[in-house]
Amino acid sequence: AASSVLLISLEWRLFSASLFGMLLTLFITRAFSNRSAAAARDLLRAEGSASAFLQEKLTAPYLIKAYGLEPRVIAGFRTTMKDVILKGTRAHFLGYLIQRVPNVGFLFLHLGVLAGGVFLTLNNQMTFGALVSYQVLFLGLSTQVNHLTWVTPYLVNCAAGFERVEEILQLAEERASLDRGETMPPVNQGIDFREVSFSYSAETSVLESASFSVPRGSFTVLMGRSGSGKSTLIHLLLRFFEPQSGAVFIDGVRLDSYSVKSARARMA
Repeated sequence: AASSVLLISLEWRLFSASLFGMLLTLFITRAFSNRSAAAARDLLRAEGSASAFLQEKLTAPYLIKAYGLEPRVIAGFRTTMKDVILKGTRAHFLGYLIQRVPNVGFLFLHLGVLAGGVFLTLNNQMTFGALVSYQVLFLGLSTQVNHLTWVTPYLVNCAAGFERVEEILQLAEERASLDRGETMPPVNQGIDFREVSFSYSAETSVLESASFSVPRGSFTVLMGRSGSGKSTLIHLLLRFFEPQSGAVFIDGVRLDSYSVKSARARMA
């Protein structure tokens, strides 16, 4: 605050231009921060998928060898890791930008302020001593603001991590809604998935208009590569997630009309 008052007293026009430049630089940095946060969340999801893939495959190495699934598993692993690498590159690049954009912005701002001060000095609207004093004070102020931007990538990553944890757990919301709805009776006919669609992010769709029936007493095998939606179907059936379109029906009644607690008890 004291530095700002001194800068205004030295030359208010330069201070107005400096303040506008600093706000513009911070606004651009914030825009990159929002993109960086989204990229960090996507990277965490991709790393989670890669971890689940490895855990699933490493627990059944003999079955993979027995059925000759090594090429398929290797191809799936390469696809999963490619996704991790691409999303990791994007996340780290955006993190680098939100560190470097303020540096470049403040550099050009210093040059602009210096050019403006020289112009005012040559036109006898500002003394040389005032110009030097202004530059020293402005350098100290902008340095302190610039240092704050260096911690922004770490704060963005921490925020993305917390959001990912909340996304996985959803403890508070789930506890409040466990008993909401009717008690689910025993299943007499079967389970129906009708035009069910679901995605964990806007970029990737896991299920698209999935429709099938599982009659009571029958056995159904879900097959597909890692990430194709097998576990997601179970999660939707247990209501860890809700379909974004379509619905799951039990004996012709929508699953979401029953309480989560009673539905999970019937699925056990």
